[in-house]
Amino acid sequence: MKKSLLKFIVYNLFILSSWSALAQLPGSEDSSGTGNLENTDNVAPINDYLILMLLAGVLFSFYMFKKKLTSIKN
Repeated sequence: MKKSLLKFIVYNLFILSSWSALAQLPGSEDSSGTGNLENTDNVAPINDYLILMLLAGVLFSFYMFKKKLTSIKN
């Protein structure tokens, strides 16, 4: 059972990763490298709050870990 489940997971991992690799066909971008977007003025600020989100994730994990430890002790 475990071996067949592992095979299923690995197979799906390869299939799904290959689909995402083929999401954009080669040569579909224009000469500016923007991917034929209508407007290139808007830039998505992806990393504006990256440090804040990392800190929130670490604090949340400590909170959940402490909560689990107190539930085990009681």
